[in-house]
Amino acid sequence: MKATLTLIFVLFCTSLFSQKKIEVYGLSGFKFHRKPLILKKREPLWFSPPILGIGVKLNKIPLAAEFYRTTTLQIADINLPVDILSEYMEYNHLDFIYQKSIFKNFDVKLGLGYFNYWRTNIVNFDAFQEPHRHGYSLTGNINTGDLRVQLRFEMVVYPYTYRTFFEQEHWNISFLNELSFSSSNEEIKQRKINGYFLLGLRGFPVTYKNSRPSERFNLLGLSPHFGVEFLYHKYNTSLNFERDIWIRMTGGNPEKNRLGDISTSLIGLRYHWDNKGKTHKFGLSGVFIKDENLRLINPPTNERLFFYNVKGIAFSYSYPIYKNFDFELRQALSLLGDKPIRPLRFSTALIYRLRSYN
Repeated sequence: MKATLTLIFVLFCTSLFSQKKIEVYGLSGFKFHRKPLILKKREPLWFSPPILGIGVKLNKIPLAAEFYRTTTLQIADINLPVDILSEYMEYNHLDFIYQKSIFKNFDVKLGLGYFNYWRTNIVNFDAFQEPHRHGYSLTGNINTGDLRVQLRFEMVVYPYTYRTFFEQEHWNISFLNELSFSSSNEEIKQRKINGYFLLGLRGFPVTYKNSRPSERFNLLGLSPHFGVEFLYHKYNTSLNFERDIWIRMTGGNPEKNRLGDISTSLIGLRYHWDNKGKTHKFGLSGVFIKDENLRLINPPTNERLFFYNVKGIAFSYSYPIYKNFDFELRQALSLLGDKPIRPLRFSTALIYRLRSYN
């Protein structure tokens, strides 16, 4: 693997300096990756850090090189008086991707790469374990228009040799957007399935538990909203993965470090109904909520609720207000871990679909 990557790198550099025209593009997105459990069921199984990077495509040979970095921070429990990072992970990826599809009807491209990461937590910090790892990776890249889905399989070669190509923490999936639309809008729109990012801002009513009067401010919570949508045009139906995170900090509180910490993840379907040129969207999703305030008041006893301590379903309706901007209403109904209906679970959002056509 090392010899193959070295040969590809030399070939790429030689071709790069002989090019009259190259395409440079930015990379943005986020990655889902699993990590080994320290406290088992009380820890999150998946992280979704943001991705920032850069890529270069050659015109003489069908080859692209991409570099990107992800950084993951995990904050300690809410009831600690100070903010402590219980986990820090930093990944670097360098990939070489062959630009011709391996299938006729699906745009799937393969790549080889190198990665390294630095991971510190309470286990390797106290035990003086080596926090650095590096190795090689194989990637499959599925192009859906404005969104690329990347499946990555990693093999660590340091500090242990050729371990665990099949261990779950070395499998991950990334959703990438190339910040340079090289394909025409019509070409992308004609695809059977289109994928793109969702970016937005969500608002909802806030209630504070076990807080002091001086800390009760801004009863409207605002959280960033992001996700991906895969639209199947034939049936006007999309598969959506979405998430929003709200955290409100407090200073000087001897009992806890945050007033609120709510993370909501959804997976579900949207029906896109075109009426008089306006596309209305009706959604039904499974919802998984991490509500740290509720955990303090009512610690879960069910093992299925140790991390996502509220689970249920969510109904949503979106109305287009301008081009790719939607106004959305959403109500989550709790089936496990909380009362079925609470004002806190109702929210509104302004969402932008990051695609190259309207």
